[in-house]
Amino acid sequence: MQEDRRLAAIMFTDMVGYTALMGADEDRAFQLLRKNREIHRPLIKKYHGKWLKEMGDGILASFRTATDAVRCAGEIQAAAIKQGIELRIGIHEGEVVFAGGDVLGDGVNIASRLEEMSDGGCISVSGAVYQDIKNKAGIRAQFIGEKDFKNVEEPVRVFRVFFDAEEYGGPKAISGKKYKPAYILLTGIILILVVVIAYQFIRTSLPATDRPGKPETSAIDRSIAVLPFANLSCDPQQEYFSDGIADEILMHLYKIGDLRVRSRTSVQQYKGTEKTSPQIGQELGVAHLLEGSVRKSENRVRITVQLIDARTDEHLWGESYDRKLEDIFFIQSDVARQIAMALRVELSGAVRQRIEQVPTRNMQAYELYLQASPYATSQTASGRDKAAELLQQAIELDPSFANAYSYLGILQIFGAGWGNIGGGKDPLKAARKAKPLILKALELDPENFVAHNHLSNYYLWFEWDFEKAGREHEKARELRPGHNWPDFYLASGRAEEAYREAHQAKESNPFENRNWAGLILSAYYANRIDEALNAIEVAEKTGIKGSYLLMESARVYVYAGKYEAAVRMIEILTAEYPELKESCRAMCFLSIAFYHAGLVQRSAELLEKIKKRSEINSGGSPSFHAAMIYAQMGEVDLAFDWLEKAFKLHEIEMYWLKVEPPFQPLHGDLRWTTMLKKIGFPDS
Repeated sequence: MQEDRRLAAIMFTDMVGYTALMGADEDRAFQLLRKNREIHRPLIKKYHGKWLKEMGDGILASFRTATDAVRCAGEIQAAAIKQGIELRIGIHEGEVVFAGGDVLGDGVNIASRLEEMSDGGCISVSGAVYQDIKNKAGIRAQFIGEKDFKNVEEPVRVFRVFFDAEEYGGPKAISGKKYKPAYILLTGIILILVVVIAYQFIRTSLPATDRPGKPETSAIDRSIAVLPFANLSCDPQQEYFSDGIADEILMHLYKIGDLRVRSRTSVQQYKGTEKTSPQIGQELGVAHLLEGSVRKSENRVRITVQLIDARTDEHLWGESYDRKLEDIFFIQSDVARQIAMALRVELSGAVRQRIEQVPTRNMQAYELYLQASPYATSQTASGRDKAAELLQQAIELDPSFANAYSYLGILQIFGAGWGNIGGGKDPLKAARKAKPLILKALELDPENFVAHNHLSNYYLWFEWDFEKAGREHEKARELRPGHNWPDFYLASGRAEEAYREAHQAKESNPFENRNWAGLILSAYYANRIDEALNAIEVAEKTGIKGSYLLMESARVYVYAGKYEAAVRMIEILTAEYPELKESCRAMCFLSIAFYHAGLVQRSAELLEKIKKRSEINSGGSPSFHAAMIYAQMGEVDLAFDWLEKAFKLHEIEMYWLKVEPPFQPLHGDLRWTTMLKKIGFPDS
């Protein structure tokens, strides 16, 4: 028998549930089988493929190139979905043997295994195929992991393929823009330089015992980042679930005080990355990485996790949990326990109890909570509305779900202070709806960090009760050191304490834009002005971005009299976050900068916009910011008039009044002391 060895791309397809359908409805099964063949034949021919054989409801075909095979598979899946047929497809490229009308070899075996492991409606390909398609227009791939297949010597790198929305009408792709190779090269060079500069700065700014690159120190040995988990379901709508599980494990690790855990925002850049573990570990300044994947199907979930030593790329621990959905909390707590054990961190009884706590017994409520979590601090009204609706549904399903109450309270706080969710002209009235929600969360879970943290904010922002705010702030610090915003200390006039707290937070998570913002602001208030200005420049050069960082950088530039720099920073802010263009705070800083730069007309125009905003609602504290601008213009009486209005409307930014430098022109007036007493600021 003549044999022909050659390189080929092999495609296996299989109908999901066909055997069961045959037993239930034979006629329907044969009808779908015929439709399936009718879909395959012309498309395989279109892409220069060869129909090799049928195996029950499965079809085996070969192609000259991997790209042809993948594009053909995409069209087949799209056409099958329209016909109500669910297919699994696997594709591998390698050397195969064509003999007597059949095809043999590892290439066929691997393609078959890829098809078997694929979910319905999905296309799984090997690393060999990925190398050929990774830069092809309209095609995207997500790395799933390395898999050991029966009768295959080496592990196979597995990828799941997606297509752009306009491509075939098939599964949606991971979104992405197309760039010319020259731009890709240039961008890559810039990113490498940025990372090197960032790493060197952060490395030298940390205490000597904590610097990355010194694995012998205990602090670095206890550092870890939880990378975004891969969603192994072909349903992109399940992305929230895999993201949520990673976040929940992260929250458990935060409870282990001896661990140094990188924040969620620090690691989001690595979602879908091809970077190696040592690269990521070096960039984040951590010794360990936790990576994982989630596959959810009806009432079952499969979660695979592995702990990696980022310095050596060594696998330290791993587990695959295939459990019922209601076991999800056991999985999360077990992962946290196993990590603590692997990193030789001893868990106290109290910490173990907090880790093993089950937040809800209602899985539908938990899923609603996971869907709502990304919107909990959304800066858009639509995002907050969506989250509030989901959380309210979760509470209706489980009235004892503490986290749902806590996050619903946060939404009410943010909406009252900066938006218009039930706020209108009375933010205090709106915010008071948040208080019972957060207190309910603490009644159900007295050790809830999020609830304590935001109850502190509520007392500070809305009741101007510095004593109660301080108690809650200290409790939150106790529960999660290094994860507090320094607002309370700054507004209380305790700048040195704010600076120490901000410095601790930045060291704990040096890639978190909010922590840099806190350090910059605290350094300025602690009279470390050069350090504050230098930190702004370093953050900008190292590519650390975010709305908090940009806004507070502009704020400090205004305070320091760097008006051109302030204007530039606000222009960057509003370009990257267009929703903040109408922010009262951004308009205020811009107005002050324009005024001092001699652009009086432009300054006045922004002032009028802020004043008109005050006629609509008090979100964003328009009266407070109008008063600040008037103070800088030397219009003392008008400044006090607008401060009085801000006081009566209980605008949120009034808790800053005592320490805001732009109000210094008012300090010699008796009305200033009277206003501070009315608000209830503590004595310095």
